Amino acid sequence: MELKTVGGYKSGVALSTVIISPFNNQILDGFFQQEFKDTALEMISGLSWYLNHWLSIGSTDKLQDLCNEVIAHFDTEYLEKSRKSFRQMKELLKKTK
Repeated sequence: MELKTVGGYKSGVALSTVIISPFNNQILDGFFQQEFKDTALEMISGLSWYLNHWLSIGSTDKLQDLCNEVIAHFDTEYLEKSRKSFRQMKELLKKTK
């Protein structure tokens, strides 16, 4: 979003980043009566978890830097944790062979 002063002068940009994760509705499978299960699971099929939100603000000429910061933050906070878990699981599987 472009930021402007009251007089219309462009003063920068704001990036709003929202991180969501799909909700596994099969967790709730056992809570529904059999006759309502299909309908209930369909009703909650598009749900997501809200994980995080942050706002990045900077000058217009720093838009590329702001985008790179968003990507780096996402990589560090979310993807790296998944990679670490995967590596740990892989090591455990090697030990069980």
